[in-house]
Amino acid sequence: MPIYMSASPDIAPAPDYTFLTEVRAGGNGDPDATPEYDAGDPYDLATGRTTWDSSLTNGMDSGNVQVQLHVWHADGVAHVTWSLGGDTSGDLTYDGADYDALSGVELVAGVQSSEMEFTWSNVAVTFRKADTTTETIAVEDPVDATTIGTSNSAREAFCTVTPTNGDNDEMILTAMVRLRSTTANLQPEPNDLFGQAFVFAIAAA
Repeated sequence: MPIYMSASPDIAPAPDYTFLTEVRAGGNGDPDATPEYDAGDPYDLATGRTTWDSSLTNGMDSGNVQVQLHVWHADGVAHVTWSLGGDTSGDLTYDGADYDALSGVELVAGVQSSEMEFTWSNVAVTFRKADTTTETIAVEDPVDATTIGTSNSAREAFCTVTPTNGDNDEMILTAMVRLRSTTANLQPEPNDLFGQAFVFAIAAA
């Protein structure tokens, strides 16, 4: 059950993924601004709305928000569900091209401005095959990208989780996410704070 973690002062291009779920600062609930969360593939995304912090007097702080990512397939179709706790516009669902097996997931935490922090914590990834759990992998350390108290204007952190077996057909990821900016009365730009979960799958033959 390999877990690989790293960090970088630069924002890296997206890997060659199969499915993607994201959270970002977005418009902090503004219906006319960039959505706060999405799910899909490189070509099609479903989007949702939430308010991270209703008052920016002391900066923006979402607190810990529960998230769940569920990937499975049935009848030749891949299914992705992306759920956030709190007051949201609802779970996101995406249906796409089928796959043979799930080969892992990469979590990314990113910030692109000063005095900001994005954190994944309490991460657990369960892999299943034929409705039976084969492995649950807990990530003990937070996946944290921060520029708070530093001279950096950008930071990115990564965590890749790879199952022992290469033939799993279902994955459930649970975690907490937190988006934080310490600058008073500042609404971060939509992509200044972001978290991504890239899911890798072996394409159906």
